[in-house]
Amino acid sequence: MKPVVGPLLLSDFGETYLGPGPHAGDIMPIMYRAPEALLHIQWSYAVDIWSVGLTAWDLLEGRTLFSARKPDGSFSDGVHLAELIAALGPPPQRLLDRHQARALEYWDEQGNWSEFVPISVEKTLEAAETKLGEGKRTQFIDFLRRVLTWGPNDRPSARELLNNSWVDS
Repeated sequence: MKPVVGPLLLSDFGETYLGPGPHAGDIMPIMYRAPEALLHIQWSYAVDIWSVGLTAWDLLEGRTLFSARKPDGSFSDGVHLAELIAALGPPPQRLLDRHQARALEYWDEQGNWSEFVPISVEKTLEAAETKLGEGKRTQFIDFLRRVLTWGPNDRPSARELLNNSWVDS
């Protein structure tokens, strides 16, 4: 997406859910799915905070942070989860425990990644960000680490994000 003069309008009402939930089922385009959606856990407003982070990334970098694609181009939740681990570190066990059957498709009982999809050490947030200078880069990465957290209850509210130093700048 190339920036143009004028207001930015984002909309996608194809998967609109009303109210705080909890809701269940697929939501969001595959490469934008929040961890709770990938893990088939009930979700609520925190998925919108996740989307804010990925939208900010897309607008700044001009590309998606996560591809969720296998080498043959097909989408894969396993690849997406491996990309999340590379960027964010491993998920907390308490999140995996919320849907153990789904988690066991990718992790063992102790929460160790099964490694059927390798985790790339080059896919950290710091390594992936290419557009900002050091000061703004640090603020932006700090912002992303606040909103792109594994646990939905660990994400800030939209009101709390207004006080973030990257948003203020």
